[in-house]
Amino acid sequence: MKNYTSYVIDSILAVCIIILFALFVKSKKVETKQPICRNADGQPINIVYVDTTIIKEYNLAKELNEILTKKQGESKAQVDAKAKKWENDKIKFESSKEKFAKEYQSFEKKIQTNAFLSEDRARQEGQRLEQEYQRLGQEELRLAQEQQSIQILEAELAQNLMIENQQMNNRLNDSIMNAINIYKEKYDIDFVLNEDFSSLLYGKPEYNISKEIIDILNSRYSK
Repeated sequence: MKNYTSYVIDSILAVCIIILFALFVKSKKVETKQPICRNADGQPINIVYVDTTIIKEYNLAKELNEILTKKQGESKAQVDAKAKKWENDKIKFESSKEKFAKEYQSFEKKIQTNAFLSEDRARQEGQRLEQEYQRLGQEELRLAQEQQSIQILEAELAQNLMIENQQMNNRLNDSIMNAINIYKEKYDIDFVLNEDFSSLLYGKPEYNISKEIIDILNSRYSK
């Protein structure tokens, strides 16, 4: 059905182009306000278009964009704060691990050279190093889990923002389509083209109804 509709539109536009060309080469007659595009029954076809100023000037779009931008900033700040803390903890862990390695090497050297004053003192130092080794292992595991938690949080926040952005776009699209339908019914419009997402290569400014649509949108939004 979509292909058939597209075929019909393309055919109508092609006929319009042919008529325009024929009128141009035929003569330079005085301009007429009569529509040159007609359907099979000879009725005029009213075609207008809109552009991106709708989104730029629509008050609801501005407000939703501000809300989304604020939430994006809050999400980034939340992730950055956790990531910064993790980086600081990681630096402390690496420093502790390096210190432990040196202390362990010193302990082994003292054992080999019998440098401890007593076996009890050597045992105490060995127990302390064993406890530090276990603590470092637990800290390394915690850091790995925390890093994964930050990555999950970042992905969840990004997903939430994407969903909210899509919901906002749907709301805007519905609102814009309602305004276009109001205008279409009032002025008996047959086609409303989008300057950015269609095959529109040129359109006279007088056929651009963006301002009229914006006025409808903002007047409905302010109520």
